[in-house]
Amino acid sequence: MMLRNLNTESKEFVQRVAVIALGVFAIEEIVSSLVFQSMNRWPTLRGGLFLPVATLITHWILPMLVVFLVERRDIRTLGFTLKRERAGRYVVFASIGLILPALIVGYDRILVIEFVEQIVQIGMAEEVFFRGYLLHRLVGWLGDRKGLTISALTFGFAHIVSRVSQHGLEYPLHDAMLGFQTFLGGLLFGYIYLKARSIYPGSILHVSVNLYLERFIKLLGG
Repeated sequence: MMLRNLNTESKEFVQRVAVIALGVFAIEEIVSSLVFQSMNRWPTLRGGLFLPVATLITHWILPMLVVFLVERRDIRTLGFTLKRERAGRYVVFASIGLILPALIVGYDRILVIEFVEQIVQIGMAEEVFFRGYLLHRLVGWLGDRKGLTISALTFGFAHIVSRVSQHGLEYPLHDAMLGFQTFLGGLLFGYIYLKARSIYPGSILHVSVNLYLERFIKLLGG
């Protein structure tokens, strides 16, 4: 049911790839902090391709390079798995989570652009990095509970780093609340990943929440 029995490699190998994954996470956080600080220093970098390209490299390309070149594994160990018997279920889930809300709140060019951003640099990108890459390896090393908890902590910490890098330490309480909320989100998305052994259901939910939650709140608020 969980990922505990997915890895057939030696304990030493599993531990090594998990430690490397934590190192990749540290690199990602350093790059993320530098990117946001650079945008604060040079506002002309905002609104362009600087952030999307940086995220594409850290969340997609870097983990894939490590998986292919260092671990000698394939893309399935990043959660890109889809069991045939679940395909129809995921189509329904995607229709309800991604298409139906757009018909309710209305769709326009901005929504389409935000959807692409969610795939490339936010919702699905985070599922690939934090669940498909990091969580998968932590669970293989430490087991389900410890791996899930540490992965959720890194997810919350990453959002705090992002917030502080953009706005400084002006609102520490808000930063702490954001970290706690995203920690809980990390537990939820991580649990979904462990149950499904795939990034797809968590990505659908993650993208849907990011795209539509605020829009629905505004719609209900009139």
